[in-house]
Amino acid sequence: MDPDVRAALDRRDYAALVRLLENQPPDSLGPLVRTLRFARNMLALQRRDPSLAEEIENAPTTGAVRIITAPDGRETLALTGHAENPLCPGGSPSAVIQQTEQRLAEIPDPSRSIALAGVGCGAALTRLAEEQPDLVGRERVVYVVEPNAEIFRSAMMLHDWSGQAGPLTRGRFVLCVGSGWKDRIATALTPDSRLPPPEKAIRLCADPAPVRDEMRRAAAAIGTTIRSRRASLAAAYAPRTPSAIASRLLQPDVRVLLMTTRYSTVLQHSTRFFAEGFDRAGAETYIVIEQHPWEQHLIASLLGEVERFKPDLVIQIDHHRHETPDVIPPQALFVCIIQDNLPNLLSRDAAARMGPTDFAAGSWVRRYVLEHAYPPGR
Repeated sequence: MDPDVRAALDRRDYAALVRLLENQPPDSLGPLVRTLRFARNMLALQRRDPSLAEEIENAPTTGAVRIITAPDGRETLALTGHAENPLCPGGSPSAVIQQTEQRLAEIPDPSRSIALAGVGCGAALTRLAEEQPDLVGRERVVYVVEPNAEIFRSAMMLHDWSGQAGPLTRGRFVLCVGSGWKDRIATALTPDSRLPPPEKAIRLCADPAPVRDEMRRAAAAIGTTIRSRRASLAAAYAPRTPSAIASRLLQPDVRVLLMTTRYSTVLQHSTRFFAEGFDRAGAETYIVIEQHPWEQHLIASLLGEVERFKPDLVIQIDHHRHETPDVIPPQALFVCIIQDNLPNLLSRDAAARMGPTDFAAGSWVRRYVLEHAYPPGR
């Protein structure tokens, strides 16, 4: 081995290892190709999560995890003491990739997240990292749950996850890895998070029960908070009589909450224009919008934003109040700005579900009143 490479290994100098190895022909690296991958991955992980990187680096080597060659000719991981290798179901990375693609086919909508119960040999995570955003730019959230730091470190030798869209860099990959994996799940799946809980899981470990139980615990806690927030909002808005509501709307500091989405350029910019108009009039405004392409509007987080801001008026383009059920209290006025003739608006059912504090505004008033029974006064 080159003395400079050996010295960099001894120092755990990953930047030096990348510099020394990345320009060499891959065929000449031999086993050092694993070192190059690991060094790149460690640099990415150190930037994102220094404490996790330190745990991965210092995890003891027990010998329970081995790198082997699978029947398909690819390198994979094997777990000592198991007749059937739980880190590589089906016996090869190709089989793991096929299983992963089957799960993705079951939930093609990227707003629906997925969990890895174990990182396994890493093939599933690499395949998930290759998934592209959908037409409006949504990206799937992937929960990577691996309590065993040694297994995760071994997988880092077989796959390069350091790229801009890679699992060690991109925020859509939630790393619940190492000794603090339960705390990391609890931190990710909070009532104020816009990360959707996983709907499907891929088993890549010997016993998925602890992962399943922790996910259920987090989901139950969110459910409890949803009930609590609904009760709190009901109590806060109960005193608002019709005359009190009308009085608030006449105040210069009326509180206006505007709901929109980053997944429509037109809607988000139109919403900002509305907010700027209210700002100039002296109103207090708050825009609810996803910050990242892997976020979604979830009931718990929306309730939290409404509870904190306590709006007098809520405005949303092309959507009615009932489309986010039991989030906006009935004592807050809700205005649906009809910007586009969409199926959820062109409906007598939508009109029938408008309450006394629901309003619609836009062009085509005659059409909506005569054809779809929208209340003429609102």
